[in-house]
Amino acid sequence: MSEKRINLVNHEKGQGTDGELSHTLGTKRHTHKDRQLKKEQRIEGILDIAMDYFLSVGIEQTNMSDIAKDASISRKTLYQYFKSKEKIALQIELRIFQIYHEFQLKIMEELSGSGYNQLVQYFEKSVGFMADHRDMIRFTGIFEYYFSGDKSDARSMGSSDTSSVDSSDGSSDDGSNVTQSKSDHGSNHNKKGEKSGNQENYNDVEFYEVFSSIVNKTSGGLLSILQLGLADNSIVSDIEPHYLERTISDSLLSLAQRVISRGHHLDSEHHIHSEEMIQYQIKLFLKALKA
Repeated sequence: MSEKRINLVNHEKGQGTDGELSHTLGTKRHTHKDRQLKKEQRIEGILDIAMDYFLSVGIEQTNMSDIAKDASISRKTLYQYFKSKEKIALQIELRIFQIYHEFQLKIMEELSGSGYNQLVQYFEKSVGFMADHRDMIRFTGIFEYYFSGDKSDARSMGSSDTSSVDSSDGSSDDGSNVTQSKSDHGSNHNKKGEKSGNQENYNDVEFYEVFSSIVNKTSGGLLSILQLGLADNSIVSDIEPHYLERTISDSLLSLAQRVISRGHHLDSEHHIHSEEMIQYQIKLFLKALKA
């Protein structure tokens, strides 16, 4: 065979080898992408199922076994994704604030006029968001009560039926079986008075950093509106803008949590339409801030 022919054959073999390698690498990348997508979908499914349980019976009365069963996975697999139900609750809370942050970014592009006029529009759109995401608002109330240590209120926020479900599913954080008395689950503190369970999970450093970042971002929209209003003299207030923003945001969320969670009780006890309380609260804010 001539030298020219040999070189041609080798060149063709080289092309074939490179082509096969590229195909193999492409297949691996595609497979990795599929696996990652499947993992993300499974996590979202777990969060959705867990949230349904948390809303119906509360966080304390929910156990990992039920979540795993409804997710059609083993308990061991569930623990590979989340170490505890508290970790799941933290992730749900983070997801809710991420959704709210995206909402904030969207509406800020739609606001116009003076700072006061933008504040009016902001409140209107915020009320719409709360009406469209009632379960999310209710979950934030359950979350706050549970991680503050008042788990009896957390149960009542979730459901009135909390009499028979043991909070333990007989497993430790790593999924292994353990034995623990109901009295151990009935308190947020051990015999030495140390924080345990839900408080330890809430103090998760990584979660706290991410969560704080999201919360600060969601505060930015209202804060910028208030600062604009103070600058263009359409809003008047002697309260420092950051405190003013936190006061308005936390007050509005707290009332919304109460109205959405216990509205029918408030209606019957006080003979009012409780959801109108949110509108009246906004009117008070606007009246106080209008120049």
